[in-house]
Amino acid sequence: MEKAFGGKGDEKSEDDEKSIRKLREKVGELTIERDFFEDACKRLGLT
Repeated sequence: MEKAFGGKGDEKSEDDEKSIRKLREKVGELTIERDFFEDACKRLGLT
């Protein structure tokens, strides 16, 4: 609670930055996989 109202809202901790970086990497990975499977389904005539 103190972190939320401590007036330091603009400062991000290193852990927060690391978590955001990991999540963005995962989103990118999942996007690539989705695109791959979408293309494969089109080639097989499944869509």
